[in-house]
Amino acid sequence: MKKLIAAALFLAAISGTHAQAPADIARYSALTIPDSLKKGADAVFRLDAEYIEVLSPSRYNNTVHQIITLLNKDASEHLYQTHWFDKFNKIDDIEIRQYNALGLEVRKFKKKDFETVAYNDQMSLHTDDKLMRLYVPAADYPCTIEIIYSRKATSYIGLPGSVIQSPNHAVENFSYMIKVPASLDIHYKTGNTDLKPVVTRTGDAITYSWTAKNLKALRKEKDSWGSNNYPNIKVAPARFEFDGTKGSSDSWKEFGLWAWPLYEDPAPFTATRIDAIKKMVASVNDPREKIRILYEHLQKNNRYVSIQLGIGGFKPFAVSYVEDKKYGDCKALTNYMRYLLKTVDIPSYPALINAGHDSPPVDPAFPANGFNHVILCVPLQRDTVWLECTSNTNAFNQLSTFTENKYALLVTPEGGKLVSTPKSNSSQNTLHTRTDITVTKDGEAHMSSQISCTGDFYRYFHHAKQLEREELKRFFVQYLEYKSPDDFKFSEAENGKENEFRIDFMYDQVYDFKAGSKYFFRPRMYNICDEEVKPDSNRTKDYLFQFPYQKTDTTVYHLPDGWTPDALPPVKELDTQYGYYRKEVSKNADGKGITVITSLILKKHIIPAKEYPALSDFFQTIHKSDGVKLVILGE
Repeated sequence: MKKLIAAALFLAAISGTHAQAPADIARYSALTIPDSLKKGADAVFRLDAEYIEVLSPSRYNNTVHQIITLLNKDASEHLYQTHWFDKFNKIDDIEIRQYNALGLEVRKFKKKDFETVAYNDQMSLHTDDKLMRLYVPAADYPCTIEIIYSRKATSYIGLPGSVIQSPNHAVENFSYMIKVPASLDIHYKTGNTDLKPVVTRTGDAITYSWTAKNLKALRKEKDSWGSNNYPNIKVAPARFEFDGTKGSSDSWKEFGLWAWPLYEDPAPFTATRIDAIKKMVASVNDPREKIRILYEHLQKNNRYVSIQLGIGGFKPFAVSYVEDKKYGDCKALTNYMRYLLKTVDIPSYPALINAGHDSPPVDPAFPANGFNHVILCVPLQRDTVWLECTSNTNAFNQLSTFTENKYALLVTPEGGKLVSTPKSNSSQNTLHTRTDITVTKDGEAHMSSQISCTGDFYRYFHHAKQLEREELKRFFVQYLEYKSPDDFKFSEAENGKENEFRIDFMYDQVYDFKAGSKYFFRPRMYNICDEEVKPDSNRTKDYLFQFPYQKTDTTVYHLPDGWTPDALPPVKELDTQYGYYRKEVSKNADGKGITVITSLILKKHIIPAKEYPALSDFFQTIHKSDGVKLVILGE
């Protein structure tokens, strides 16, 4: 090791590289990383240090210094440096340095080398957000990247927390420090770690400091919660000021009191419009039916467009704006629906939520802004109606796993109230398929399928209607895992029902392969079970499916004269706490074909880690059963 460091110093001298002390080279060299930190790691944080100084309820400064050694190409994400900013968050200075495996500096970049572009979240029509981005080319691995930047915030609702360790990353030195005036203070919470802060008081300030060393790489486990699964620190200000509005996150009630005035609109509708809204429900007495009528009116006449400007990221556009433009973001459409209901004397409340099927619910014990979406809650005398106001396809009073199984913060005049959203139910996401496959003696076939679907499955097929032909084929073959057709047609059902569809596929060779006079067919033209739940006895994280569901399929093969089924597989049935599966294969009544009837129900979609082995066994058994080919004796 000493000889290698000496060689590095010699190379630095003769190459004209700026002077680097031996200690600096050792700090950046991949050769000095302990083997214990390389095991299972794609990258090693030699240093991950962050310092936050809170100056007031509206201002803080933030400095970050990171040194990351990339051990292989799987860590190449660090070569793509992107740094977000907006009018309230400015990057003062930034510097990137790159070092080779020996620890010698090979490149340096300053703020002027970055490209500035508008931030595109794939949803918003316009935002204040921008990105500074830079690609740092790597000639070889390992190499080391050093990032140093400082940021100033002049309005905020929350404070930057820290993910102490990401999967497949080891950490040599970690430091997170936040200094705050004693009169403001913060509250904090750590997750998946035993780290405790060192708290010091100096004059009128309090400093919280977390440090750690030599954290070995954690294994990544797919299909689980996000960064909350890994060691992290969350902090929240006791008081904040954002774009001139003052608030507190001392409690959910206080946070809701800050949000409520943002949703108040002194002049939502004209007198003429008010009369028109009332006439829509004049003949209806049931409040629930009134809500349905007005919700369907919202869906038919408005669309979702995200616009995030200044406090507009938290305050909805005026109701009159949505009325005029016929579009709005989640806040604007939710508030528009709220005022439609208010016009007919039905109270409702915006509900702030952290949407995403793999986003964990906010922590009831940690009041903070962890929300990214707004839905509407309509309390009735006997039950509660929940409305997703950004969707033109959701059924009335039906959310999805995007917002189900969460805590939502109701924004009321009395402050915030944390409540639970509905639990996901497999009966809301159904896919029923009836397929007839007519086979010729040449092995060609015409497949005709009638599909009926609800919930998330309906949203998939509704989206499919808008795809171009090549994209549509990819949807069937890659997503739904159909056997690739030689020609196809996709259409809505002739009965006009919006949740029913028809697929016609043509195959030049419908069977998978043949051996002599035996033809081997799949039980249906698509894979009813597309879940890859592989065995893993070491899993430590909950396993998440996107949503629970019910699938049924009846596939009928109509065979040509002279073709007969060989021995049929026995009925296979599985019933567990996670799901139900049944497959039955029988001869057609006329003796000229085979009928395969399959049911698959996923009863729940969040599975505790300790139950994962049994879950994996369930799906492995299904794959084995569904992989059995149908054997047909031909001529």
